Amino acid sequence: MNKGDDMEKVLVTGGSGFIALHCIAELLKDGYNVRTSVRSLDRKDEIEKAVSSLINDDRTLEFCELDLMDDKGWDDAVKGCD
Repeated sequence: MNKGDDMEKVLVTGGSGFIALHCIAELLKDGYNVRTSVRSLDRKDEIEKAVSSLINDDRTLEFCELDLMDDKGWDDAVKGCD
């Protein structure tokens, strides 16, 4: 079992935003598993780098690609989240 597998999972939308990045870092620091939405998965590395500059944690951050103007993907994004 990976570190944090038994912890709650939280969905943070808009993962590339300033406030979302800090929320993600705090949630990871507190032991939560985190999934975040972005408009494009091309920003994944940028977000991981920003979060790792805020905390040093070996937990995996999950990503999903979502568009606020489209209903597609939201049901899958919240699956498994508490």
